[in-house]
Parts: sequence; structure tokens; C-alpha cells
Amino acid sequence: MEETVVSLETAKLLKEKGYRDELCRHYYDFKGELQVYHGMLNCPLGDVADAPVQGLAQQWIREKGIHIGIYANASGWGWILTKCGGNGSCIKEIEDDTFFDTYEDALEEGLKQALKLI
Repeated sequence: MEETVVSLETAKLLKEKGYRDELCRHYYDFKGELQVYHGMLNCPLGDVADAPVQGLAQQWIREKGIHIGIYANASGWGWILTKCGGNGSCIKEIEDDTFFDTYEDALEEGLKQALKLI
């Protein structure tokens, strides 16, 4: 089983928010095509954006204080974001009218929405 690499749109959002994959394995080039990097450290300098697997992106976002939860119901897979502030309050954002066929598709959308909050 292979982990899913983030989409080009999500990779660009990650880069905009300051994400840098120290052990880069994938990146998007200037044509927007996913490339495999065979080096040991850091993507080539000419990359458009690092393309981590979804789990690494989710972990980085969680370290920024936003938890992305994925859930399933009869309609499919959905996402929920939870952001807790320093004063003990938590804000939850859930999308109840859009569901996805796969866990990975729901996570991809949750990643994009969480990055907009950073």
C-alpha cells in the first residue's frame, strides 16, 4: 500500500504557509507535474512545491494547532477541523453537505481548508 501524495493545489498552499519537506521524495515541477526526487535531502531548487504524503502534511498542520478529523457516514467520507486557542476555547468547523468516496479525498479537502486557517 502506498501513501497518497498531496495534490498540486495543496502543495502550493503548504509552500505558501512555510512548509518545507526535509526529506523530500516528491515535488511538483514548473509544469505542475509530480516528480520523484532520488536525492537524499531537500527537493531541487527549481521545484514549484514539495509534495509530501498526506500524513506528513496533516502532522505539520496539527503542529500548527489545527486537528483534521476524517469520519464516515452513510453519505461517504467527511472532514472536521478543530482549532483550540490558548484560552481553552475550541473552534470546530465541519462540512456537512459535501462527502467524498474515499478517505484520502476527504483528507485532501480537509488539508486545503485547514491551510486556509493558518
